[in-house]
Amino acid sequence: MDKGAADILSREERRFLNRRSDDLRILKGEARAQITLKIQKIFYVALCLYFIRACLIFFIVNDVVASGNAQGYMVDGAMMLFRLAVLFIFIAAYQHWLDDARLIKTISISAIAVSCSLIWQDSEWLYLTLSTESSLLFFSALMLRLVSLSCLIWSHKLLVTRDG
Repeated sequence: MDKGAADILSREERRFLNRRSDDLRILKGEARAQITLKIQKIFYVALCLYFIRACLIFFIVNDVVASGNAQGYMVDGAMMLFRLAVLFIFIAAYQHWLDDARLIKTISISAIAVSCSLIWQDSEWLYLTLSTESSLLFFSALMLRLVSLSCLIWSHKLLVTRDG
């Protein structure tokens, strides 16, 4: 059999292959959209946890300032505003570049790194306050941050799965 004749496709075969490749492209797009939606839902859960944690920390700060023990803690309004600004920057960047595979992975890894650093600080705060009444609140804040970190790691894993 001639090699040139074996490589020729009929019109029906070409149409079938084109239709099949279009179907596969559509399926891949739908799967990507579903994973992106799941990532957004996980991200919103993490944000809710961060805002609950922020309210809890605000309660702790008010309690510490009202008791007159503010010198023993490294809590002030400027630090709280800075952390809130960093959180809003990550939220905006995450939402804006969610479909850009290269940038979103970098942003995701940065968010995980910052969260790990803040977990270390939260554990230090918990250690410093073990003998006070606020220690349970600091423990709750630490647990909320750990759950938020697990949400960030899960969403990063989905990003890697989605974009390769």
